[in-house]
Amino acid sequence: MKYEVRINKIIGQLESLARLSGEGQAGCDKVLQQVNAIEGGVKSLRRVIIEDSLEACGDSPRSHKETKELLASIRRYL
Repeated sequence: MKYEVRINKIIGQLESLARLSGEGQAGCDKVLQQVNAIEGGVKSLRRVIIEDSLEACGDSPRSHKETKELLASIRRYL
């Protein structure tokens, strides 16, 4: 899968967050830092998926309806 590396990194960050919260001694700063890293990873994955979709749109002959559906989908996630 093309996005597997990014997804695995996010999974690792989530596991790290779970360990931090399970320890009970992790400071707020460490927990929020991990949450911020997870959000950044998800945003980066979303951006790459959108960029790839747009590139594919430009590379293939799509119908007007398909293009409108793609744009509607992208708008929902921006």
